[in-house]
Amino acid sequence: MKVECPYCKEQYEVKQKLLGKKGICKMCERTFVMRGPNGEVYQPKPKFKLFGNKGKKGKKKGDQKKQIIMIAGIAVIVLALIGGGVFYFLNVKDSDSDKSEKSEKKEKKEKSEKSEKKDDGKKEVTLDLSSKKATVTTMLKAFKAGDAEKYWACYSPDAMKKLKDKLAKENKSLKEFFNQKSKDWEEKLKGKTDEEIIEEWMKKSKFTEIDGKWYIISDPPESSEDGQ
Repeated sequence: MKVECPYCKEQYEVKQKLLGKKGICKMCERTFVMRGPNGEVYQPKPKFKLFGNKGKKGKKKGDQKKQIIMIAGIAVIVLALIGGGVFYFLNVKDSDSDKSEKSEKKEKKEKSEKSEKKDDGKKEVTLDLSSKKATVTTMLKAFKAGDAEKYWACYSPDAMKKLKDKLAKENKSLKEFFNQKSKDWEEKLKGKTDEEIIEEWMKKSKFTEIDGKWYIISDPPESSEDGQ
């Protein structure tokens, strides 16, 4: 097949399959599209395939369906993962919130217990048994404050042992005995000043000195008029 350079009219013999492609003229060294005498270009003949077109269309449709199913499946998985993540996050958040509340309550309880222990420690430290009057004064303050522990600390170990043995036979505790006597004392001590009560209790109580501290050894006076 002959082709002609459109610039210098030089002709060349080329194969038909090169028609429509670019070539360089050896004469003028210019590039041009190689065409046939009538301007034709090379067009390969289509190969005949049995059910070729239908097969391709069917394959494309099948591929499209598979792609749609795959995309839908991926979307479902993604939504499930997102939903699960949100559910987990909310549960973790609620769990953390509950733990935080429990932790705060526990801390408050521990602080309260520590505070109570400190208060108890302060009461023991400030227990004044340096003299008979100081011991009776401490006992009266403890009685008015409802502090049974501090109240019984004013009595000697021997006196407390005798009292506990007596209460054990009556199936009573020190706290119950203290509460019972408190009700009686409140009525009988009405209208009296602290100084009057202290003075009378000092007259009717017996004391013992142990390591520089004064303890009561007689039973607790039931009133300012009746005691041992």
